[in-house]
Amino acid sequence: GNRRVIRKRTTQFYPDHPERFDGFCQLLCKEPLSGIRHYWEVEWSGEFSIGVAYKSISRKGKNSNSLLGYNDKSWSLLCSDSGYSAWHNKMDKDLPGAARASRIGVYLDYTGGSVSFYSVSETMELIHRFQAKFSEPLFAGFGVGSSVTLCIPDKNYRSNRF
Repeated sequence: GNRRVIRKRTTQFYPDHPERFDGFCQLLCKEPLSGIRHYWEVEWSGEFSIGVAYKSISRKGKNSNSLLGYNDKSWSLLCSDSGYSAWHNKMDKDLPGAARASRIGVYLDYTGGSVSFYSVSETMELIHRFQAKFSEPLFAGFGVGSSVTLCIPDKNYRSNRF
């Protein structure tokens, strides 16, 4: 079924773990995105980021080395009520004309070297596409400002989109 992450404002104490981000409210999925192509969708509220990262991204400290999209080990789309921006290696691109939706689709073509973000409603509209030569396995990543729910895409609707 669907998986959900909700950010709580009360402090929760967890023991230190090398794979836990300790400076930002973000996470990487446990399993790598193995294979050639992957597609997933999330529903979101508040501010959040979605993207992909190498497992080697730093998890410790509150700096650009450990923030999704702010280093050379990750690519992300920042979503908020004010709009979208795409981030990689401390470079951002505001995307003012992108269609707004509470559901975002991500399409990873590992061998083709691209990760694409879509606004998903009755239609799908490309928000941004990164081109890169990936050198390590990638993991789906999420930065949570309020809540993020991983959704099961409607295969009938999207099967002929890619």
